[in-house]
Amino acid sequence: MLLADKINILNENIYCYQKKRKGSVTSVKEKTDFSPVNVFFEVQKFTNERIILDKYFLKAAFWLSKMRKDLKKEYFLEFKKVLNYMKKNYKKDYYPFFHPECFDSYCLLKLKYITAIIKSKTFQFLNKMLTS
Repeated sequence: MLLADKINILNENIYCYQKKRKGSVTSVKEKTDFSPVNVFFEVQKFTNERIILDKYFLKAAFWLSKMRKDLKKEYFLEFKKVLNYMKKNYKKDYYPFFHPECFDSYCLLKLKYITAIIKSKTFQFLNKMLTS
C-alpha cells in the first residue's frame, strides 16, 4: 500500500492472506515490524476522517501487545506519536482518556480502550448536563 499510486477506502475489510506463508507477518506470534504505525501515518496523508483513522489507530495500539519484548519500548515510542496525533486532533473523543503502557497485554489494552470510551461518554454527558 505504501507504494500505491492511489487507494480506495472501503467500509468492509476485504483482504486475503495465507497464514503459514514464509515471511508473512501473520505467521509469527511475536511481531518485529512497525508497519501499523507507518500505515497509520500513510493513511492520514489521504484522509483526516476520524472513523477511518480510528481503525488504523486501534490496529497500531493492539499491535503493541504482540511486539517482541526487546522491541516493545521502541515501538511504544513510535505508537505514542500516533496517540498524540489523535489526542491533539480529536480532543472530544476517547483518545485523551486512553493511557496504554509499554508492556500492557492485549486484554489490558482492550480494557483500557473500553474504559476510555466510557469515561469519554460520561464526560460528554456531564458536560451537556452542566451547560444546559
